[in-house]
Order: sequence, then C-alpha cells, then structure tokens
Amino acid sequence: MVNSQFDTTVAVYELSMAEMPFREHIEAHSLLKAVGDLHGLSVLDLSCGSGLYARRLRTAGAAQVVGVDESEAMIDHARQREEQEELGIRYVAGNAAEPIPGMDGRFDVVTAVYVLPHAPTKDVLEGMCATARRALRPDGGRFVAATLNPDFATDPQW
Repeated sequence: MVNSQFDTTVAVYELSMAEMPFREHIEAHSLLKAVGDLHGLSVLDLSCGSGLYARRLRTAGAAQVVGVDESEAMIDHARQREEQEELGIRYVAGNAAEPIPGMDGRFDVVTAVYVLPHAPTKDVLEGMCATARRALRPDGGRFVAATLNPDFATDPQW
C-alpha cells in the first residue's frame, strides 16, 4: 500500500455531506436514483474513501457491499465505522486502476464517486474502468460513476 494524497482528508470527507448541502440533495440523490433498486444485489464501491457511500448503498438495500480504497487512513476509518455500526460491509485496501484480487465477476453494481477525475493519465482512467468491468458479473451489471463537471469551479486547482 502506498501513501495516498487522501490519507489526511478522512474528517473532511465525513463532514462534507453535512457541510455541503449539494452533496446530500443533488449528488447523493442523483447517485442513488442512477443506481436504482439495490435489494438483493451486490455492490462494489470503488475508491470508497471513508465508506460514506458504501454505508448509504448498504442501507438502501444492497445485500452485499464491498468498499475498496488505496488510502490506508480511509480504509481504517471505514473499518472503525463498520465495527460501530455493524452493517456487514467489507473494506479492502486496493488501487482502483489495478486488478483487485478476488473481486472479478462478483458484483451487480460498481459505483465510483469522484474517482475518475483523479486519473492522472488516460492509461490510469482506462485501468479504473477495466477494474469496474472486471468486477461486474460476466453477464453484465451497472457501472455508475459520479463526477464533477470541470467547469463547476473556477479554481484551476479544482
């Protein structure tokens, strides 16, 4: 596991849903609508961060949820929350752009919230999409990604 730029942002991720109303009322609402009915389905939350959406997907009815993230701090936090809440979510350390052992062909739905825009190269982006496809059942499934429009903010660092 490599150090991730996200290792120091766990608290920010957890607070962002409450402090940024668009995350709850637009982003979460839109993502859950796009994902659709999850009852009885297995979901992989690719680059799950602190587990925010993994928890939402499980409480929305998913039978099984696995969250994967490259940040040790994010995975540690998500596992601690799981110990407290006991939702039955499994958290795994792994890079979204590389094959994740034991995940191929196991999921009905793969989600990726704010993951794809972090790909620094086309090859990494293709790797992320390939990981999502490999994780889906051989007969298909849904890959639902949420991204921000690059024109959303005028800050060039955004």
